Formats: sequence, structure tokens, C-alpha cells
Amino acid sequence: MSYRRWLTYLVVTAWCVLFTMGLAAILNWILNEVFPDREPTLAWNDTWWRRGERRETIRLFGIDPERGQAGVLHQFGRPLKALYFPPAPSLFGRENVDNLSGPSVREPLLEEGCVYTYPTFEIRFHNKLFSSLEIFARDIRFPLGVAVGDSEQHLLDVLGPPPFHHATGDWIARYDFWVKQLEIEIKNGRVVRMSW
Repeated sequence: MSYRRWLTYLVVTAWCVLFTMGLAAILNWILNEVFPDREPTLAWNDTWWRRGERRETIRLFGIDPERGQAGVLHQFGRPLKALYFPPAPSLFGRENVDNLSGPSVREPLLEEGCVYTYPTFEIRFHNKLFSSLEIFARDIRFPLGVAVGDSEQHLLDVLGPPPFHHATGDWIARYDFWVKQLEIEIKNGRVVRMSW
């Protein structure tokens, strides 16, 4: 009788250890997907507009889009909140033809997303590469020269009037940087949100 009890105990213990190790491996995999320690292996499309977008993102916000999630983690540390969208089949198919750069650009078969939320801003990633930035509270780390909370006049002094500026009061200033648009929301004469 004692032999069976010990055998049952060993089997249950082995099963619990294997189950715990499996859970730890899954948790480690999820953490590595959400907080990668290496730059993405998916190539940033080397087109003239991608180079321009990268140059402007670095100039305005000091973030290198090519370094992806790992670069943002290295620059800003772990976010307060991370939202991960696991890989799903691409809705756009296998190939996109870019007539400006010549050859077709292969798109990944699976797409994944991630959103990092920091106390003052939120960064979105698509396939571990930088996608967009939204600043919703005062943060002076960015070299743009305008921060949330600045006056409308300061915005106009630094960036000039946006094209087609006819608004007064609450409005959205849209600045085109020929590759991407910077939107700055103004309420009660103050900057309240910036999106890139």
C-alpha cells in the first residue's frame, strides 16, 4: 500500500513540476513578445518616404522608429501598461507593389500589435516597429519645442501657423511633414494633445 502512495505522490509531484515549468515557459514567451530585448528582425522598408518618416520622427521626438519596441524600452523603460495583440493573419495579403521603389515589398503573413502607455504618452507598434505616438500630458523630453500645456501662441511661434488656419477657440492644428502628419489639439488656448 505504501508503494502505491509513494508512486502516486511522485507522479502528481512530477506532473505539478512539469505544469509549472510549462506555465513559466509560456509566461516567459509572452513577456519576450511584449517587452523584447532585441531590435526587430522585420526590415523597415527602405523607401524614400520611410527614410523621411524616420528622419522626422527622430528630429521631432527623439525616437528611432527602426529600433522598434526594444529601442523604446531602452529609451523610456517599461511602460505603466502594455496591451499586446497576438499575431493574426494579415488582411492585406502577401505582397504590396510599391511603384516608387520598384520591386515588390513582401509583407508578413501575420501581423501583431502592441501599445505601450506611459504616464504622459502612448506609443503604438505594428510588427514590433514604431507606428504612432500620442502625447496627452506635459512631457518635455521630446525635442519638438512644444509640450502639452503650452499656449496656442507658443505653438504658433515655434511651428508657425498650420496650412489653412482659420480657426479660433478649440481647434486642431495639422502640420504636414510630407511623410506624416502632426496633429496638435488646442482647447481653451492651450495644447492638450499631440499625435504623430
